[in-house]
Amino acid sequence: MTVVLVIVVLFLLFWDVLWWGLGVKPMFPGELKRLLRSSGGVRPVLVDVRTQFEYDLFHIHGAVNEPAILHTPRHLQNIDRDAPIVVICMSGHRSPIAAYFLRRQGYKNVSHLVWGMLSWVVSRGSTVSSEDPAADQHKPR
Repeated sequence: MTVVLVIVVLFLLFWDVLWWGLGVKPMFPGELKRLLRSSGGVRPVLVDVRTQFEYDLFHIHGAVNEPAILHTPRHLQNIDRDAPIVVICMSGHRSPIAAYFLRRQGYKNVSHLVWGMLSWVVSRGSTVSSEDPAADQHKPR
């Protein structure tokens, strides 16, 4: 059991270091919370690449849902290529791939939420549900 745990931890560390080496900046939940609370400065664009079902269950308020970002990004066409963008998935394995894709498309200030929504929830980050009438309704059209 210990060997399996060590292998999993090493894989996760390798995965994060690999993407960082490719120019995809990691963003930890605490840093994202500070950015979202900050009244000065520019609020980052939150791009949630999880499936519509996952997004509807819970997401960070203000996030746009782009599950097909690698094929047909819809919400990003009107975003300034210098704007800060944070890509979010469930566990941190889809988001660095999408962030890398965005960097290759010319977006300059792209990062990904380390370990995704799992780390966000564990760090007590607030979420909303699409079932909640007060929640934002950023669904692909």
